[in-house]
Amino acid sequence: MENKEIRIKKKIGQVVCCGFFGTTLTEELKELIEKYYVGNIIYFTRNYENPNQMLGLNKEIYQEIISYTGLLPFTAIDQEGGNVTRMMNGVTFPPSPMSTAVTNVKDACYLTGRMIGRDMISLGLNLNLAPCLDINNKNPFFSNIRHYSDQPEEVATRTADFIRGVSEFGVLSCLKHFPGCGEDVVDTHFDASILNRTVEEIENHELIPFIHNIDSPCIMTTHTIFKALDDVPSTLSHKVITDYLRNKLHYQGVVITDALEMNAIANYYGAVEASLISLKAGADMILCCHDRNIQIKTLDYLYQAVLDNKLLESELDEKIERIKKQKERLVPYLEKYFYHNTTYQPNEENNQLAYEIVKNSYQILYGEKPTLTKKTLFLAPELYAINGAEDVFDNRSLPMSLKASFDNDVIVLDNKIETEEHILNNLKNYDQVIAFSYNVNIDKINQGIINKVNNQIKTYIISLKGIMDIELYDNLINYSVLYEYTPNSIKTIIEMLKK
Repeated sequence: MENKEIRIKKKIGQVVCCGFFGTTLTEELKELIEKYYVGNIIYFTRNYENPNQMLGLNKEIYQEIISYTGLLPFTAIDQEGGNVTRMMNGVTFPPSPMSTAVTNVKDACYLTGRMIGRDMISLGLNLNLAPCLDINNKNPFFSNIRHYSDQPEEVATRTADFIRGVSEFGVLSCLKHFPGCGEDVVDTHFDASILNRTVEEIENHELIPFIHNIDSPCIMTTHTIFKALDDVPSTLSHKVITDYLRNKLHYQGVVITDALEMNAIANYYGAVEASLISLKAGADMILCCHDRNIQIKTLDYLYQAVLDNKLLESELDEKIERIKKQKERLVPYLEKYFYHNTTYQPNEENNQLAYEIVKNSYQILYGEKPTLTKKTLFLAPELYAINGAEDVFDNRSLPMSLKASFDNDVIVLDNKIETEEHILNNLKNYDQVIAFSYNVNIDKINQGIINKVNNQIKTYIISLKGIMDIELYDNLINYSVLYEYTPNSIKTIIEMLKK
């Protein structure tokens, strides 16, 4: 019979999901499982080398966690598609939500969910922390390619299509970020965000996609403060999670927090202390993604909270029942697609389909399609992350691809004054420019370069993040958009310019 310490630690281990560093079952991760009985893992790009490495890693982790906890693990990952993609090579690189929303390919949201679900379950990944149900606002500076639309009803239906695709392979989806943070102008990875919207506004806008998909297995909370609902972040709010989501919307699934190390929580409440506040508010599972010291302190803190009757075992039992119910749903799919799988088999049909979705999302909003001349100058940025959700560890590079494919000059837009001077001093050597726009709402020098070039010479501007920059350019003549900076969008550009 288990002693009291092990019994309590096993229960705490079920309501915590931890990340780790490395691509193998490290000693640090083994300690979390063997000493603290952590029963759920979240993966990032830092944990992924290739499909077969991930397959082998999950085989070991499943065996380790089941051996020590007696339950299946949640193995979670943010495989949203587009710029928020953790597995970037070897598997199908999925299109961004916005690409799937605007493409001419029929059923693109469903098909993208299906290709993600197929890859995930075959590697033992069973919980996709996606899709984003946040609604793009009318301000193009903050429109986000992680989202489907600026129309709540469209977000709702496209979400349902994506979930339908993912669930064909048994993978669980997690709707985020409840109750919806599309109006945010502050990234909660970096600081607090407060929205002064009325309850009526929230119910008629942000909440519509969640209500439409309220039978989904998991929902993730946002750290945004909705003043009309509570004065604390939604992740820590009993009014938001229990009173509203549970009692008013009658949600029966698993409530997962966004990462507690994010500054919107850690800087104001403390990541460790917030774990108890969130669980008491009604969350079923907390994310501790990056900091091992915080993970250990959190697990010890929650254990002591149970001993001090600040967190009741009966409360943990209620949460664990919801978690177990969703884990039990995974069993037949894991038996079919994962347990007997020894090698990952690429799906070339899905790879081609992902490319077709992105290729057919390309839109010309002003002017004409770019055509290449011998004296065309390319201006192109390198890929980089601008928020805490994006990971950039692969080698995709638009400038390198342009140099490898064409004889034309390519200048990297690096947001430096000297680069601007060099470009403007040499424009006389070219008859036109093809400029790729990426995060110019942040990169003001690059914004200025493209504007000045556009006013001096025939210029084609191609945005790699949709229309978020459209109002930042003067005198737009030729302007077109893609909705991601990925291998599929780079291939789209190269193939288009070769014709």
